[in-house]
Amino acid sequence: MVPLTNLAFDLNLWPKQSHGGTLNSGRKRDDQFSELRRQAETILLDRIAVARDQPAALSASDALRALHELSVHQVELEMQQEELLRTMAELERLNQLYSAMSQVNQAIIHAATEQELLDNICEVMVVSGKFDLAWVGWRDPDTGGFRVESRYGDGAAERSSGSAVAVPLRKAGGAQGILSVHACGQDRFGDRERALLAEAAEGVSFALEHLELDAQRRNAQEALAASAAQARSMLRTARDGVWLTDAAGRFLDVNEAACRMLGYTHDELCALFVSDVEGGESREEVLRHIEKLHREGADLFESVHRRKDGTHIPVEVSVTNLPEQSCTVAYIRDISERKRWEAALLEREERYRTFFEYGPDGIVVLDPATARPIEFNDQACRQLGYTREEFRRLTLADIEASETVEETSSRIQMVLLTGIEDFETRQRTRQGEIRDVHVTAQHIRVGGVSTYHCVWRDITERKAAYARLSEANARLRSLTLELTRTEQRERHRLAQMLHDHLQQELVGATFSLETLGSQTRGRAALKTLGNLAETIRRAIDISRDLTVELSPPVFHEKGLGGGLEWLARQARKHYGLQVAVELDGNLEPDTEAVRMFVFEAVRELLLNVVKHAKAERARIRMRPHGDGGIAITVEDDGAGFDPARLETEASPAGGMGLFSIRERLRFLQGGMEIISRPGGGSSLTLVIPVRARPGRLSTRVTEGGLRDGDQDPHRR
Repeated sequence: MVPLTNLAFDLNLWPKQSHGGTLNSGRKRDDQFSELRRQAETILLDRIAVARDQPAALSASDALRALHELSVHQVELEMQQEELLRTMAELERLNQLYSAMSQVNQAIIHAATEQELLDNICEVMVVSGKFDLAWVGWRDPDTGGFRVESRYGDGAAERSSGSAVAVPLRKAGGAQGILSVHACGQDRFGDRERALLAEAAEGVSFALEHLELDAQRRNAQEALAASAAQARSMLRTARDGVWLTDAAGRFLDVNEAACRMLGYTHDELCALFVSDVEGGESREEVLRHIEKLHREGADLFESVHRRKDGTHIPVEVSVTNLPEQSCTVAYIRDISERKRWEAALLEREERYRTFFEYGPDGIVVLDPATARPIEFNDQACRQLGYTREEFRRLTLADIEASETVEETSSRIQMVLLTGIEDFETRQRTRQGEIRDVHVTAQHIRVGGVSTYHCVWRDITERKAAYARLSEANARLRSLTLELTRTEQRERHRLAQMLHDHLQQELVGATFSLETLGSQTRGRAALKTLGNLAETIRRAIDISRDLTVELSPPVFHEKGLGGGLEWLARQARKHYGLQVAVELDGNLEPDTEAVRMFVFEAVRELLLNVVKHAKAERARIRMRPHGDGGIAITVEDDGAGFDPARLETEASPAGGMGLFSIRERLRFLQGGMEIISRPGGGSSLTLVIPVRARPGRLSTRVTEGGLRDGDQDPHRR
């Protein structure tokens, strides 16, 4: 029989295991607990059987004591059972955490990127660790909060009043983030859980640092590989030749540009020495050059290389010794084009020097600050009568005869700002003679220094010739006006003769025929006399028209404007041409001769419209032009013409012609503008540079011409 007191002893035999030890499975723990209950029940049954078989052996007090002991052991058994359940739950929780830790370690081992690691850690905490939510966040330096990078689980756990643990994560050596784990319910995280989560965070931090270092290493390797590939590509595609040579001058490697430059293949060139392609140095000189390079480390020089076909090319060589690689690298540039440019530059410089020294004009380069010559040619000295030594000691003020020192200095400063200026001035020679000079001044920088570059052209003789020409032109203008006046006088005289003599005689003959007709009775004679009288009347009409054409009375009575309106009426009467006249006030040339010339010129232009343009409409406009001038425009909607063809053609039948009109206008210091093209109408403008009396704009329409508001043929 087992003593009652042995019950507690047997219960205490239940194995106690630490949180850190290895736990049996749940099924094994249940079997052990069932065995313990079975032993307790067996002891109780044995006591009951003894009491039943030997009632005398068990007194009442013993029975009460046995029941008390049994109650006490029952309570102890229930308490140990509760403790056992708590221990089992804790062990189950720790098993889950250890499983999660194992999977965390696996995630750390297999994660290839930071994001993949963080996503796996959050998933493991929820799926294997049986938490409700896990997330990882990094501190935002702008807001001070945490920016969530990965998240897994139910967000309700974060919003509920459950439990949460946040452990720091390190990246780049500092606590920059957290791993936050949430669970529903209170007190879900004990010291052991927090310790395991902190241990997991340490592992994750280590993994993050390792991934960052690994990423940096991969980036460095990729950058190095890209740099090497870029270097190889640059060498392969470089326009300059690149080669590597050993201490003896043997080619170790060359790029494609070097092969193209020398005409060899890669293998052919790598079988040669530098001396085999060097055209400017012997083999011994090349070796001495290599020894010097090894001592000094680098060199830059020009040489001549010999191609495979025997031709030579000038090159620029930049070579560097690489002692750690036991070789030298050389960059070879073909400078054939540069040499040609240098030769051309020398030729241009020689040509410029020739022009500078032997040109017809004086050329002087002055210091802008002192106005003293820096450089000058012999022609500048000859123009002013100085020797070179005397000229070198002068300043611009010593020869300038039109400007003061202050004005000359101001002009120099202006040229320095604007860059160039053309002007005329007067200079004093060594003998005191004043010469007219045309100056082209430029601001030119030579070697970064500003200079005042001048070209002096002596125009004394040219100005004298201009003066003589101007005088001749003045005489010619006077003769032109006199010719116009003479033509007008002759026209007036002829008109007067026609009016005073011929017309009077014809009128007298008409009266005589009328008297004779009254005395004649024969029908045939009367008919003859009638025909003769009609012929005389037509002669009188022709004479009157000729008189008006030669010297229109309206021109003398109403001036140029009235004359232009009369021309418009005549064009309508004789040719059916509708001409509108626009007169801007009471504009009149100052002299009778100019007015008559303009009148005749407009008459000639209208005749050209009738004969050549085949136009139906035309317009005459007279308006002010410039300062005191008059512009008269004749325009039509006719066939047009090429001004270049007709510029020198004269009008038939003794007319003025466009060329004659232009020449006379030029002598009067006026001009003519022609705008026309075939099929596009014509517009000819005469400009008379005389003072005019301005007035209001008024449009007067000739008899049978355009009315106000009719469409202008040139305003479509």
